[in-house]
Amino acid sequence: MLINGLDVIQRENESIQESRLSHKSATGKVEHDLFMLTILFYPIVTLSHILYILPQALLTGTSALNRNKAIYKNDVLAFLFGLAAFLPPFIIEFSSSSPNYDLSSKLVVNCITIFSLIGTKRIFFTERSLSILKYISLMWLIAVIIIYMKNGVTSVSYLLSLFNTGADLDSSSLYGIAEPLRDLFLTKNISSMFVVSTFSLYLYIAFNLNQKVGVVTFLLFSAVALSFLSRQALVGMLLLYGFYRFLIAGYFSKISIVALISACGFIVFISFFNLKNSNDGASQRIELWQYFFEHCADFVFLGNGMDGLSNMLTSKVGIDNFHMFFMNQIGAYGIFHFIAFSVFLLLILCRPRWNKGRLILLSGYLLNVCFQTYGYEYGNLFLFMSMLFGVKKRYE
Repeated sequence: MLINGLDVIQRENESIQESRLSHKSATGKVEHDLFMLTILFYPIVTLSHILYILPQALLTGTSALNRNKAIYKNDVLAFLFGLAAFLPPFIIEFSSSSPNYDLSSKLVVNCITIFSLIGTKRIFFTERSLSILKYISLMWLIAVIIIYMKNGVTSVSYLLSLFNTGADLDSSSLYGIAEPLRDLFLTKNISSMFVVSTFSLYLYIAFNLNQKVGVVTFLLFSAVALSFLSRQALVGMLLLYGFYRFLIAGYFSKISIVALISACGFIVFISFFNLKNSNDGASQRIELWQYFFEHCADFVFLGNGMDGLSNMLTSKVGIDNFHMFFMNQIGAYGIFHFIAFSVFLLLILCRPRWNKGRLILLSGYLLNVCFQTYGYEYGNLFLFMSMLFGVKKRYE
């Protein structure tokens, strides 16, 4: 009798445990799919570019209520440095003659999402995640093609005529060609570089699943990125895929890959970039970065605030930001904020259960912030959120 009673109790405990695991798995799938929805909607400008915020808010809320988390000392430090990164932007903007809380608000909102996800044990990337990312990219590509066709493919025709005549493909002409896309997407560079970030997530998942990403998949994501007519995306895709192949290659193959990517990068640079053309964004960036190093002593400690930085650069150079995240950070909020935020991200990167695949996500982030502007947006920080999720073949 006693043995039978113990057997019944054990079976009941196992049933309860299975029920809890099933609930955990189901909730994790929902959170995973909310995360994927944020990726799909992020580059879309419809409804004032807030479509992605709803799934992000739901993801943040459900994850914040999760009590079954694995929190390490590293995570506590990340929380503290994240808070330290919050303070300078608000203090500087509050004391500014023209406060602008746009960047500081994005910083807080997206870091709160990271805080809510830290330690989660129920969200996993799987083979299904790879399929979803491909479908998302295809949807973007189809949307771009429809927009071009709706506009009579005049933009593409003009692009081909530039190639045929040998005219310079500077940033001004490319922005004009891609103008129809602004009805649905963010600016061409932001949208195309977000595709690069999405591809870095795809590579990260495949790397951890021991699945090799072939040239066909690379060409698919490249086609989506290049449909926005961004030279930055072309360089970003080459560097990112080259780095991935470098990570999975043997010693002697690594040397060949470095040589090949260097040669491709050089060809792309001399073919599509003209540092002597004042209308080209590449030459303007050189001028901006030169100004930073010559005048950084004026703002390195206290910064100028967002509008202060914009007004300073507009009056001196004619462009409203440095087009380099790290310079913008220091220019707007000073060196102490730069250090605190950088340490915060490094602590996320170096969480326990380290694997080399995280370097792929870091590469996607750096390619964006070095080419673009600020790194507080969800479109950049979602890569650090991805480091907090597990990766396995499928949900049990």
